[in-house]
Amino acid sequence: MNDNDKTAQEARLLARAFIDQSRELFLSGSNSARISTRPLLFYYSFLNLVKAYLIYDDYQADKKFDVKSLPHNHGMHDRRNGGEDEISEAQICISDKADSVLKALWNKIARDQFVPDQIRMEDVAAQLLQGHRIWASCAQEQERFLAIESLGVWTENAANTLRLRLTLNTKDIGRLGATAEEIITGACLQDMFEKANSIGGDLHDSTTLTILQDSHQPPYTLKKYAHLQEWLRGFRNHIWTNVTSIPPYRKYYIYFEKEPRIPRFPQLISIYAFFFYLGSITRYRPHRFENLLNGKYGPLVEECITNQPSQFVYLLASEFVKQDVTRAAII
Repeated sequence: MNDNDKTAQEARLLARAFIDQSRELFLSGSNSARISTRPLLFYYSFLNLVKAYLIYDDYQADKKFDVKSLPHNHGMHDRRNGGEDEISEAQICISDKADSVLKALWNKIARDQFVPDQIRMEDVAAQLLQGHRIWASCAQEQERFLAIESLGVWTENAANTLRLRLTLNTKDIGRLGATAEEIITGACLQDMFEKANSIGGDLHDSTTLTILQDSHQPPYTLKKYAHLQEWLRGFRNHIWTNVTSIPPYRKYYIYFEKEPRIPRFPQLISIYAFFFYLGSITRYRPHRFENLLNGKYGPLVEECITNQPSQFVYLLASEFVKQDVTRAAII
């Protein structure tokens, strides 16, 4: 066995061990009779799955693996500013240590995005797709997610360019009291998208559909197609995904604030940080978890513990294989 074979075997065995641990922790969290024990079990399940992903992705990139380079530090700790409300008063402080699992994951899935020193849990809670309607009710805020009716890559042969197009329901935009231009700005898409009046030269019914298209129009070649996912990476963290078991198996959303006030976090990071924080409560101050469930954001916490873990697994599995992974269909 040569050195490359030994490296591949070590990487494979370690990644498999992390996946096995992750699966057992996930099943324990899913089957736990006490809701207060689930967040910590799910967080450690996520942590092990993320480590497996980091090993796999690094090895796929350059066929090298050094166990010493694998991050082992959580890369974050929670801080509360006093008060009774665990969510509103809390922050996650992000470490600048080189062995931070959080930063390693963040840099993998959002390479060009700035990683802040701290994030407010209230901002994280607002960006959790599953349970967002409950968040809006708890926080007494307007809903911020807008469903994408269709999403696709188009080629414009005459100009030899690629374009990403999002189709939105015009009535949904009206429900938010916004225009298409305000949606673009409020979803922080102004550097990437513009409103389109036609598709391939054909006018569409703007009273029903609103089309947003990529404003860059990059030239395409066969090589460009081969690296299509890399080109799309710049858009991904502006689009949220709900994995479903019925057609079309994935629903896509954009996050909109009429006057953007809070930073956008990658969807995986929001889920990961939220469960780290809930796990910190159950680990270090478990007597306060009951207060959290009975407090302002209690219904949101229960909804997230029930439905977010499987979403995290499917979304990270998609990162492993560089394509959509979804639930088994209900027939």
